[in-house]
Amino acid sequence: MDGNAMEPVLFGLKNHGDTSKAITMLSDAKVQHIYRDLGYAESAMSAALETLSGGSELPVLIHKGVTYVGIESIRGYCGSGL
Repeated sequence: MDGNAMEPVLFGLKNHGDTSKAITMLSDAKVQHIYRDLGYAESAMSAALETLSGGSELPVLIHKGVTYVGIESIRGYCGSGL
């Protein structure tokens, strides 16, 4: 990865089915990423993420200023050739 580029960041909840699927998809696509567990649905980080993403759907991937909300959006990101 380019030294000036920031890795994608995946936000989700531990033991959340779609978060687990997103981690697997990113790994299978060989996408280096950072995972941040939100802790619980009502955490301060969850509230901040809701503001950024416009909703409470998880998981959320943020990369290069673009927010991908939900498993289908992240699937599209993985299949886009990055």
